[in-house]
Amino acid sequence: MKTITKISILLLLLFFITGCEQRGKKEETQKTSVVISDMNELEDGRYYILHDGKYYPLYKNGEATFDQDNAVSSASDKRSLFYTDDWEEIPTMYVGDSLIYYTSANLDESVTFERFEDLGYSVGICNLSRMDSGRYAFDATTKDDSKNSNINKRSDASRLMELDSTQVIIDNIGGAQLRSGNISRGGTIIGLTKDKLYSTDLYIGTKLKNYVLKADTRILTSMEGYTINNYAFLRSKIIEIYIPDYFNSGFYKVDGDGVFRYVKGKAYTERTDFNVPNNIPDEDNTTEEQKYALDDTKDVTYTEEFTVNQQTKVSVTFTYEDPENSPYELSTPVVKVIGNDGAYTLSDYDKGTLNAVMTLEPGQYKLEISGIHGRAYDYKVNKINEDK
Repeated sequence: MKTITKISILLLLLFFITGCEQRGKKEETQKTSVVISDMNELEDGRYYILHDGKYYPLYKNGEATFDQDNAVSSASDKRSLFYTDDWEEIPTMYVGDSLIYYTSANLDESVTFERFEDLGYSVGICNLSRMDSGRYAFDATTKDDSKNSNINKRSDASRLMELDSTQVIIDNIGGAQLRSGNISRGGTIIGLTKDKLYSTDLYIGTKLKNYVLKADTRILTSMEGYTINNYAFLRSKIIEIYIPDYFNSGFYKVDGDGVFRYVKGKAYTERTDFNVPNNIPDEDNTTEEQKYALDDTKDVTYTEEFTVNQQTKVSVTFTYEDPENSPYELSTPVVKVIGNDGAYTLSDYDKGTLNAVMTLEPGQYKLEISGIHGRAYDYKVNKINEDK
């Protein structure tokens, strides 16, 4: 998806040192290694989960049976994703978080969501095909510089690419015959235990090849597809894509970008079912504007941070822009300056401007903004010189 214009947010500090957040600091409730604290550092054309004021890029560096840059709006059993030690790199979106997009190119309003079923851990093979005998086989030929779409090249099963055969039959694994009851719709072997080793009998023609394979790969297979065009402009530079209410907890891939874990709640455990099908409700006569323009649950609280080096009297001015010709009257946003010694609300209002004068002690302060509803805003913090 592609965005339109960038409107810069100007911060005028005559005596402050701006934002003290540590970039790249690991968020406690996320296990991903990539964290962005500054909106200005977002990569053009990428999607992010905005969680507690930090941006987590969707994960797209895992192995797959398909070209991950191509977006599709329909499911296919042939489309699977492989994860080994990078499973925790998938960011999590909880209720209250936002799916964010940034780009400087033209805006394509359609966003494609492809949902994936979690098939659990297996050896790193998928797209097993059933033979007339009821056995299963896979293609182990190497393609595209030793990349094979049926084999996870980051897994222990990557050794199977050395077989370089169009038909490798798996007769049994772990001492049990491999038949339809052990195969998922994505052509993966199910019922295996994470990281357990399995003796596997493979045949090329009639020649036996025995491998001991490790169940080190978590596999997701495409299950549903959607196209969404419900979004709002936020913070002058980014947009929020609204997640439909009928989306259940699951793993979703967005456009040609990455994957995120969606949790329809505030937490999840190993027992959380991420495979409950979505049930699209019947359409009603409510317009999209009526559905979300005044919905407070769609709004987000934003924060900006600054540091005061010495006791100083300042004027904090916050301005915002109401949309032109809007059929709705949006409420005045609430803006507070919060520090260790208390909070100050900007209460002086005049035609899209809030202002307050206060004396601040040395320390770090947070500008908390709520009720902005996607409107562009700007703010300034100016020192008041009382010397004559």
